[in-house]
Amino acid sequence: MNFKGAFRSKELQRALKKLPGEYEKNIIVAQEKTAKEILKFMRIMAPQDSGELKSEMYIQRDDNGRRISVEAAKPNKEDQIKAVAIHVGRTRGDRGTTVGIPYVGRARQIGKAKHKGRMNRALLKARKDLGLRK
Repeated sequence: MNFKGAFRSKELQRALKKLPGEYEKNIIVAQEKTAKEILKFMRIMAPQDSGELKSEMYIQRDDNGRRISVEAAKPNKEDQIKAVAIHVGRTRGDRGTTVGIPYVGRARQIGKAKHKGRMNRALLKARKDLGLRK
């Protein structure tokens, strides 16, 4: 990722530790927007047999909203196995073989470029707000 040295600046790191609320808001907004976008792409690209798979997708937030992930299935074993089987496909087993539909990886790939730009802008805005950039 190209953040133009934003992470490497010791001066920026010290300033961000002093004023965490000033920059976290911008970063969390950027992460939320990307997560919602990826979830939308996943729901569009997921197979539409019964609609059950789409209804199980959700956004998970950890660490006071700092870490956001888009989950393709509920955290129980059966739903995770089903989501992986649809995404990757099955090559053996008692229920036959299937071809995978890589909706998770494709959605992440599409959202990745936009996320890089959003995070870059959020960090540069934080630097400007903290007086480290004009």
